Amino acid sequence: MLGLVSRNVCFLIPRMYLSLKGVDKGKTFHAAATRACGYLTDVCGEKLLSDYI
Repeated sequence: MLGLVSRNVCFLIPRMYLSLKGVDKGKTFHAAATRACGYLTDVCGEKLLSDYI
């Protein structure tokens, strides 16, 4: 279950960010934001936010 929650969080973070900050932005902004979230996941791993506290 924990793995499923972690994967859902990693999937939702870019979508949440783009829904807040990506309004009226071009597709290059969306591509860059999605790519940056992917890099962050690659470096930090798929952890819950509570693991960083």
